[in-house]
Amino acid sequence: MALWAFIPIGIYLLAKLVESLVHHRLLKRVPLRIHVNGTRGKSQTTELITYGLQAAGIEAMGKVTGSVPTLLHTDGRRTEIKRIAPTSIREQQWVIRQAVQEKAQVLVLECMAIKPELQRASERRMLHSQIGIITNVRPDHTDLLGKSGEAIAHALTCTIPYHGTLFTAEETHRTILAQAAEKRETKLVCVSTEEQIGPALEQQIPAWIHAENLALALAICEHVGAPRDAALRGMLSITEDSGSFRIIHLAANRKPVYFVNAFSGNDPISTKIMLEKTLSSLEGASPLVGLFNHRKDRFFRAQTFAEFARKAMFNRLFLIGDRLSDSQRLFPGATDLSEIHRAAPLWERIQREIEGGSIIFGFGNIAGIALRLNEHLQRISEEV
Repeated sequence: MALWAFIPIGIYLLAKLVESLVHHRLLKRVPLRIHVNGTRGKSQTTELITYGLQAAGIEAMGKVTGSVPTLLHTDGRRTEIKRIAPTSIREQQWVIRQAVQEKAQVLVLECMAIKPELQRASERRMLHSQIGIITNVRPDHTDLLGKSGEAIAHALTCTIPYHGTLFTAEETHRTILAQAAEKRETKLVCVSTEEQIGPALEQQIPAWIHAENLALALAICEHVGAPRDAALRGMLSITEDSGSFRIIHLAANRKPVYFVNAFSGNDPISTKIMLEKTLSSLEGASPLVGLFNHRKDRFFRAQTFAEFARKAMFNRLFLIGDRLSDSQRLFPGATDLSEIHRAAPLWERIQREIEGGSIIFGFGNIAGIALRLNEHLQRISEEV
């Protein structure tokens, strides 16, 4: 083969080398980097840490990839990240450049990778964090991470930093995390929600902030050097995300009903906790109506939530979102409303089907019609 045929390969390799060198020079200009991973609570924990540090006078930037990917600027502004190409972990490199431009002292990044090899690349090739977080280990993305809790825990260890500190609130699979941290010569800090959140503070926490996430964020802010009182003040001042857990009081056919946004739970364990909190808050309200939002690219969630739906003992169950071909096997007796794609007509149909006093418990997935329905109901709830 002629020598000239290798020139394009050489140019490509040289470009990749230069890109890597530039990226590592940029990394050095962000003194502290925090990588947030786990099954549930990544977005909220990222946001709590970012605003907690800012309230303490630390120039912190954050980036969340929850229901709406958002950049949390050092001056407190929030801007939605408009993606013009398919989602890629290379987006994290762009965020690092933004952090350098804003002279951030701390960058708090939510892990956006699911596949273990991409999680590993995010940490080892892009972020090189000094602080890692694994919020918890719960069953989700079982098609990519494995069906057992042990397999999922091993997958999440891919973002544990070398020679750093790992924070976690996980209890069941803590041994797996400890072994992985030890191999990387990283210190493991196990955060106790009960110790961080006392009875007095528990009364101040809004319903949509999960105590486990707040406990983690407080522990990390204290570790970084932020005074607890200042950090807590910043955390409790943040506004509610449209995808957050909340109970909306509405009227249907001139009778009160309660819509519960638990769509972001994504796994049965987290969703069960939200259901228990709902039933405790709305004691005496009935009947209990389930509203499962399906995504065709998340079929594994339909499988995992089928058992949850049976145990929840819903009086009625509706299916929304993408059409689920195996619906009657997974959710026998459910009413399929997947042909309705707009929020207002969907709510009108649901109202005709339910009784006054009903609790409509939305679960499964937040994207698509579920998010639009939640935003629609928040708007009309102000008119009730």
